[in-house]
Amino acid sequence: MMNLNSLKNTLYFITLSISLSGCFKGQKVDLIIHNGLINTLNDNKEVHDAMAIKDGIIVEVGPERQILNKYTANREIDAGSRSVYPNLTDFRTDLFEGVKQQLALDLTNTNSEEELLVRLEKYDQRFNYNFILAYNLDTTYWNSESKVSNTRINSLFPDKPVYLVFVKKKTLLLNSYALHKHKIKNSNSLNEFNLIKNQLPYFNQKVTLKQIDKTLHTFLQYGITNLHVANVSNEQLKTLKKIESKINLYPSLRLNSENFNIEDKLTTCFFIDSSNFPNKDNELKFIDFCSIKNKQVYFNIQDTIQLLKAIDLCKKMNEIKKDHRWIINYPFNLSDQNLEAIYKYGIFLSFSPSDIIQNNNNYNYSKTLQSLGLYLISSNFPTNDLYSYEVIQNATTPNNNNSLNIFQTMKGYCYWSTFAMFKEANLGTLEKGKEASFVIFEKPLKQNIQLNSNYAKYVYQKGVNIYNID
Repeated sequence: MMNLNSLKNTLYFITLSISLSGCFKGQKVDLIIHNGLINTLNDNKEVHDAMAIKDGIIVEVGPERQILNKYTANREIDAGSRSVYPNLTDFRTDLFEGVKQQLALDLTNTNSEEELLVRLEKYDQRFNYNFILAYNLDTTYWNSESKVSNTRINSLFPDKPVYLVFVKKKTLLLNSYALHKHKIKNSNSLNEFNLIKNQLPYFNQKVTLKQIDKTLHTFLQYGITNLHVANVSNEQLKTLKKIESKINLYPSLRLNSENFNIEDKLTTCFFIDSSNFPNKDNELKFIDFCSIKNKQVYFNIQDTIQLLKAIDLCKKMNEIKKDHRWIINYPFNLSDQNLEAIYKYGIFLSFSPSDIIQNNNNYNYSKTLQSLGLYLISSNFPTNDLYSYEVIQNATTPNNNNSLNIFQTMKGYCYWSTFAMFKEANLGTLEKGKEASFVIFEKPLKQNIQLNSNYAKYVYQKGVNIYNID
């Protein structure tokens, strides 16, 4: 029989073994991601297999064996060799215009005036809004005897405004009721779209909110959790405040005399285009206000004169505050002189690569990137119908010398976008100490000539799963 001392020794060694066994199991964390292509997007372009997360923060990123040996977690996710990136930020979306187009009648593949009238009537019977708005009308290949006019539309809708936007959004057709409503004297009913677009009606708030919720869910499906909402009116800002979403919304309020000194906490950015530049009398006052209240500015620029005005405002702001991170969206090639000024005055450029294939002679992405080193990627929704994989594909298309590579594109989509919002300390790369906010894509991100769809399989924010494809 075992004596008392032997029994004590045996129990001691059993206890010691259990204790050591517990130590070897590793440090306790909340979540481990392994067997993935974890793109840190750090300056060394490191890609690792595994990542340990605790309390919403990344504890460590490294080789799979190292992470699995060092840490234990209640939940582990096998990424299945899928691409893992920081959550995406789309830095230029016209959310309300996009939602408006989604709610409007889509006239794609309407082949005659007769078919047009039938579709307008069915749409009106179904929804009975107090106006009819339709997009994507294309009469290019209609029979020459069947050209559209507002004569029959007037007969069908004598007491309701009708707006038909042509496919390239350069012109639109209004019925007589709409012409009278907007006090437009135009006998042929065709008008330039850019002159009328800000007068087009919006759908009521209830319908708009419901559609915004659907649209934001679609953004989430592509791994986008931060959305810059451009060109927001004061009324639209009120609507945004009613939205409960897992996506972070960053509105840029359209600058006007009413909101020149606005101190709303949700509004961190002003939107300026050709029609609302601050005049010479109040530009210094505007710059001082932005400096004191830490407001950013997003310039949507379409010609060289506007570009020089925007650069001049940024220069004056830079003299007051070096790190102001104001943004210019300019879809054309930049001269070396303007690139030098943009770099000198700390200006960000926002790219919308959705049309890079068609627009490759107008904008040299590679040259701009080499000159500045920082850039923002955006879909310019609704121009691009949301699809982040299409934006990535167009930015990286292999048959274009101006293209970016995958790392450069995702750096703009994930890191520089958070940097532009002064959030780079916590977001934008997958590194120790940063928020565990990331997306696991269904497929690896790579350059292909053929466009391949790619969705988020999982989306995490601060270590919490906010979306999964299942």
